[in-house]
Amino acid sequence: MVKCSKAEVRELKKTLHWKKLPEKQRQRIQMVLLREQGLAQPAIAAAMGVSLSTVNRAHMAYDRSGIKALKPKPCGGRQRQNMAIAQEKKLLARFAKAAGAGELLNIFDFKLAYEQAIGHHTSNSTVYGFLRDMAGAS
Repeated sequence: MVKCSKAEVRELKKTLHWKKLPEKQRQRIQMVLLREQGLAQPAIAAAMGVSLSTVNRAHMAYDRSGIKALKPKPCGGRQRQNMAIAQEKKLLARFAKAAGAGELLNIFDFKLAYEQAIGHHTSNSTVYGFLRDMAGAS
């Protein structure tokens, strides 16, 4: 099934020669080029060693948004953060002073300060996870 113009095919082939092209993007471009050569999606999936769903998603993304859609999406990092690391350290430092004086951490007071800092209520598990992560970071 041919869906690309000759110019688009040329652009795809040219992009394949880039040295710093991420492997996932290279693979997705190859899937689109194989479709342009007339291969069906099941045959492309078998040839590339991926699922039919992967091939279908690559084709739909390219048809919708062009070559930019084949670029892998960034992942990782602090995707569910409530505040910046500097703010977290500042909040923890307030309670660390009391701990340095030999006092125990009152989790209720800490949770209230945490909720005030983020501007909304949160669960106990979020606060305990925050403390666990901060203990592991130091």
